[in-house]
Amino acid sequence: MLFLGLVLHTAQYYMVMQLFESKYDDPSASYSMDFLLLSINTFRMHEFFLISGFFTAMLYEKYGRDELLRRRMKRLLLPFLLFWPTLGTVETLWNKMWLTYRDHGYWGLHQSHIDSFPRYLMDTEHYWFLYYLILYVLVIWLLLPMLNKFPESMKTAYKNLMGFFLKTLLGHICLGLVLALFGWFHDAGRVSGDLSFLPNLASLSFYFMFVVTGWSLYGLTGYLDTYKKYGGRYLLAALLFFFLALVSFSLQGPTDSEQYMMFHALLAGFNGLAIVFFVIGFIGVAQQHFNKPSPKIRYLSDSAYWVYILHLPVITGLAQLLHDWNAIAEIKFLTVLLTSTAVCLLTYDLLVRNSWLGALLNGQRMPRLLVASK
Repeated sequence: MLFLGLVLHTAQYYMVMQLFESKYDDPSASYSMDFLLLSINTFRMHEFFLISGFFTAMLYEKYGRDELLRRRMKRLLLPFLLFWPTLGTVETLWNKMWLTYRDHGYWGLHQSHIDSFPRYLMDTEHYWFLYYLILYVLVIWLLLPMLNKFPESMKTAYKNLMGFFLKTLLGHICLGLVLALFGWFHDAGRVSGDLSFLPNLASLSFYFMFVVTGWSLYGLTGYLDTYKKYGGRYLLAALLFFFLALVSFSLQGPTDSEQYMMFHALLAGFNGLAIVFFVIGFIGVAQQHFNKPSPKIRYLSDSAYWVYILHLPVITGLAQLLHDWNAIAEIKFLTVLLTSTAVCLLTYDLLVRNSWLGALLNGQRMPRLLVASK
């Protein structure tokens, strides 16, 4: 899921829809980039938080409450404190210099862009998912003593409820409609991550649902086998729901139009269903095709954390340097994506994998692939 961040953040430079600030103004644009970004955004972070909840429950069962907190803070808080003020600042400065060049014809920092720089200090940038996970782990750590005191009857009732939501087709549909209630209050029909250090409660609550769902899934047996059996069918259904959501979005019109309420309700509903069916479908496909040990998959999995941490400044710099290249959007997209992926993987192997940083991100130092470790 983290590698999809490279695809998504590269595609955003070549979209037709104006969803982002003025720095995304490449003269090449294609609706294929819009489709790519919107489809990935439908499931990527939802899947990520669900998987995070699953492995958080695994750590709790193995190590206990306090050791869970220590290990999670080491892997989440320390990288956030290390890279948000460094790589995040580099990216922001580069963007300001690029906007100065674009708007004023020289490389540097124009006063108008310097004045807006303090706003960065209240923005978690693309590290927002780390910030959310830090908050979620703290909440779980605080709640565990109270939750463990609940009577067995309540625990059994909760387990049965989650079993209904997670195993049955009707439960999956109901879960999608629950997500639709959150999406109803957003014009896009779904909730997005809030990059602020003071994120809105709706966004925090929405993604916490997926952490809790992943935690609950860990305690249920046989469910992953069910997903494995029907994963492909769920992905096909998810694509249908996503297409219907796009149609609804295109037809809803402005908020004061007569048709808005009807098509916005359909948009939120189809988005909720698409999220659930994408998440379950990808889990099932992964169980079916990637459930056996593979050195290549393991290497990519180990590198994913570093790749996500580094990728956005690299993509930003490449996309802006290629701004005036007279090529179609798809060619520029592939050039930036493949080059940035190569840079991130190369720096991971040479600088991170067998270093103290690799131990911080991956839990231990590991031998390099391209250069023999000394």
